[in-house]
Amino acid sequence: MGMRKNTFNRRELGNNGNEKKYFQSKRTVYDKRIKQLTCSYCKGSGHYAVDCTKRRKDSKNNKSSSSPVQICSRISKERIKTRKITIGNKTFEALIDTGSSVTLIREDVSKGIIEQSKLSRNIVVLSGLGKYEVKTKGSFQREIELDGEKYSVTWHVVPTPYLEFQAVIGSDILEQAFVFFDRKRCLFS
Repeated sequence: MGMRKNTFNRRELGNNGNEKKYFQSKRTVYDKRIKQLTCSYCKGSGHYAVDCTKRRKDSKNNKSSSSPVQICSRISKERIKTRKITIGNKTFEALIDTGSSVTLIREDVSKGIIEQSKLSRNIVVLSGLGKYEVKTKGSFQREIELDGEKYSVTWHVVPTPYLEFQAVIGSDILEQAFVFFDRKRCLFS
């Protein structure tokens, strides 16, 4: 029994359309009598990282997850409920998401509101669909006004690349307010 090669397809990746790099992924499978396999994850022998049992244990303990993410459906912009929020002199758009247990703000937006050194060290690990985990940078407390009422909110700062919206108002505000949704708007009282 000899050596068998499996070569995967060549992929073309662009950098803003200017540069193109070619990567070729090769995986060679050897007869176990010819060459011992080494895992790049645990450095053990006899298996590849993709087959590593230690890696699977880590995933089960939510330490690491590489689950593929697929978009099942997209909601039209008209159906997404957002509100203009003002904190101090900074105004930004916030998604109203009662499925989120905490209120979030992107790091780049928070820098105009609070010095990063003054964030509380209350780090939260966020996980969602696909069990992908993101650690917050800290949190801060600020008052916001919605529909004439003032609410004290704890804002958890999320690294900018991980949050599409400038902020997300989560279900924690429901401890202070009632939220009414209809086809066109979202009201707080």
